[in-house]
Amino acid sequence: AAAVQSPIDYVLDHPEQRAAFGEQEKLRAKARYERFFRTAGLSAAQQETFLQHLKANAEARLDLYAAERAQGYGFYEAPLDPAVYQRFYDLHKQVRTELWDSMRALLGEAGAEQYNQFSLAIPDRNTVDQLASRLYDTDTPLTARQAEEIAGLLRQYPMVTTGGSSGAAEMLNVMNGAPIAPA
Repeated sequence: AAAVQSPIDYVLDHPEQRAAFGEQEKLRAKARYERFFRTAGLSAAQQETFLQHLKANAEARLDLYAAERAQGYGFYEAPLDPAVYQRFYDLHKQVRTELWDSMRALLGEAGAEQYNQFSLAIPDRNTVDQLASRLYDTDTPLTARQAEEIAGLLRQYPMVTTGGSSGAAEMLNVMNGAPIAPA
C-alpha cells in the first residue's frame, strides 16, 4: 500500500497546485478568524489584507519546506548537523517574525496582541467545538455562553491530554464533577 502524502508534500510534488494551496489556506484562515474580525472590528479591506498576510506566510512556509526537502530533510528527518539545524530554525523564526511584523503594521500593537491571544486560543475553541458537537442532539446542547465559559476555563487551566486526544473527553469529565488540575 502506498503511503499517504501530507498536503504539503502533495503540493511540493505538484507545483501546479501551489495557487490552489494558497487559496485554500486563505479560505481556512477566513473561517478560523471570522470571530476575530468581528471582535476586533476589522473593515473589509483590513480583513482582506489580514488574509493576504496569512496566505503569504503559508507560501513562505511552503518555500521553506521545499528547501528543507531538497536537502533531504523533512518532518521526521531533521538535520543532524547543528549548524544546518540552526540555519533552518532561524529561517522558520524569520518567517514567523515577518508574519508578526505584518500583523502589527496592520493592526497596531494592541490589535496584534489581540490577534496573538485569539490565535493561542484556537485549540481551546476547537476542543469546545468538539464538545458542542457531541452535545448537539442531546436534551442539553451547549449554549454559546457556556461554550465561551468552557473555552475560558481551558485557557485558564490548560489540561495535559493523553493518547493524543483533543481534550474533549477531559472536559466531559470536568463537567461531570471531576476536579480541574492545572498543568
